[in-house]
Amino acid sequence: MEQYKWPIEPKYKVCEHDKYGIRKNHYVLFKQRAHSGFDITADIGTEVHPISKGKVLLAEFDGTTTEGYDAFNDGYGNKVEILNEDGRRVVYGHLRNFFVKPGDIVDCNTVIGITGCSGGSRVPHLHLEIRKENTEETGLDYTIDPLELLPKRDFNKLTKEFTLEPYASLWRILASDEPWRKNKRHIMVFFIFLVSNIGGCLTPIGDPPLLMGFSRGVSFFWSMRLFPVLVINMILLLSIFYHLDKKAYQKDITKGLMPEVKENEPLIRIKGAHNFLYIVMIVIAVILSGVLPKLSAFQNAAGEVIGIPIFREVTLTVPAIIEIAIILLAALLSFKTTPKEVRVQNHFTWGAIQEVAVLFIGIFITMQPALMVLKSAGSGLGITEPFEMFWATGALSSFLDNTPTYLVFLTTAGAMHFTTGVATTLGVVPVKMLMAISCGAVFMGANTYIGNAPNFMVKSLSDENGINMPSFFGYMWWSVRYLVPVFIIDMIIFFL
Repeated sequence: MEQYKWPIEPKYKVCEHDKYGIRKNHYVLFKQRAHSGFDITADIGTEVHPISKGKVLLAEFDGTTTEGYDAFNDGYGNKVEILNEDGRRVVYGHLRNFFVKPGDIVDCNTVIGITGCSGGSRVPHLHLEIRKENTEETGLDYTIDPLELLPKRDFNKLTKEFTLEPYASLWRILASDEPWRKNKRHIMVFFIFLVSNIGGCLTPIGDPPLLMGFSRGVSFFWSMRLFPVLVINMILLLSIFYHLDKKAYQKDITKGLMPEVKENEPLIRIKGAHNFLYIVMIVIAVILSGVLPKLSAFQNAAGEVIGIPIFREVTLTVPAIIEIAIILLAALLSFKTTPKEVRVQNHFTWGAIQEVAVLFIGIFITMQPALMVLKSAGSGLGITEPFEMFWATGALSSFLDNTPTYLVFLTTAGAMHFTTGVATTLGVVPVKMLMAISCGAVFMGANTYIGNAPNFMVKSLSDENGINMPSFFGYMWWSVRYLVPVFIIDMIIFFL
């Protein structure tokens, strides 16, 4: 009998999970489980050879892209089983593809397949399993540690670790120099859910509706009361995202897609760090827009905020002018002081900005009649309970801009003559009702692309960078499936 040979030469560092025996914490199942073989981490597409001459008993294409042993056959994914001349059966698992069929006679020079990440696998590797006898049993009682039969290797010399980012960050996803993930529409959809909307609920600078409340007398840190709601929503949505992204990631890996592994390359590179200063300027400008109107220096004798009349009752206040001036100055300084190549690397264009600006100018014009009706008849709608305010504010914030919608319902609540709660310039509003209005406006602005300007901005940037985003109604199907159930849970826990 010829000596056994390595199916692929080990290249990357071997960890405890790779070895034969009992795993105390399985990296996919996260529980103790017997490992009946030896894992050899390898780049996708590495040629796999038999460890000895033998006959192919099984070449099974699983094609499953879902992780977990309970989702498909035995967790090996695409596998080849070979009966060696000495009577031992050898399993080669987690292949991307194989090139043999049952009955083929193979030897150490035969390429039986290439490495992949099919089956219960997190990273590309080959599962090598040697069974004592011709049996279907796969427990440790029926297997042999491959290292007992293969030529000795000094694994201590293998210091090079296989680095594969489990989830590409936003900037890597949008970067055209590393577009390895193809199934990433869900990433941008959940980015809109969590970052563009729900994540801004804690302070007035996080989302304009809360800034509107701040300018009407709600204290700056009052919105920190929304933290428990934020935590619940993040747990639920991130759990959903994890399962969706795990499936999408596995699909890409199974197809042979993966990032180029570059040694000693930092995952995060910051260029143009001075722009953080301009971000601080914008934050200060937003805070001032809520603080300055309360100062007597910016009020007339009647206590009204002074400003410049624009059209009929519309006035551009001095605090608003100051805010706009600071923001425009920050934008100008950023544009002038940031090297052009940085903007090129970030794929900066004016197209998405122009598209969003034109769209929302139209939205603001067309929504005025609806807001005027609500403002005049809102108190007669019969909305008196927090959960009703939550859904009413949220439903309209989904299609009208959430900032004026928030103001309309805050005005409605303030006119109900409550005696206990948060004192605003519009009247006293109960805490639970103010929470409901705030959450409805901030959270449900994520239900459509037009519910919040950043939503459409993310869509435009994604489309511009080759990520095919859902249509308007396609996106709504995402929000109906994943957001609305979360909002129902919010209502049950916080607003009933």
